[in-house]
Amino acid sequence: PDPAVAVALLIDHLRARRRPGSAPPAVLRAWAGIHQNPDAPVPKIAAAAGLSHHRLIDDFKSWCGVTPKAYADIVRFRQFIQALPLQGPMPSWADLVATSGYYDQPHFIRVFRAFTGFSPSRYLDIVTRFGVDYAAFVPLDEPEGVPSPTVPEFSTRRTAP
Repeated sequence: PDPAVAVALLIDHLRARRRPGSAPPAVLRAWAGIHQNPDAPVPKIAAAAGLSHHRLIDDFKSWCGVTPKAYADIVRFRQFIQALPLQGPMPSWADLVATSGYYDQPHFIRVFRAFTGFSPSRYLDIVTRFGVDYAAFVPLDEPEGVPSPTVPEFSTRRTAP
């Protein structure tokens, strides 16, 4: 009936699913290692945390909900977004990508679209016009001049190659 009630229910649900205690020290070391260097290979993170590669994946996913690689992708992308120069001259996307840890521009664009739903240029346009917070949520009403994002239709019907 009202957003406050919905949020309270969600919080209660999440608290009920919370595990007692904290994550094992090795998972915490891996988590810190990923934050320190999200480009580090998972086997290297695992070795530094004192776990085998497969054990780290299992334990990390169990405690964090995603694999170490997926978490590193999130951290890398967040660091990239936080480092964007939103005032002053904007470097070229090629220069930004070269310093970001992504291996090439097409890979970067795929990741960018996956995390934001926008192309890098569209995201930058929205952020410079409406602010960073606007790009982080889907509005219920369309502001003037900004078309609502299209949601792709997914078919469950299999098609022949």
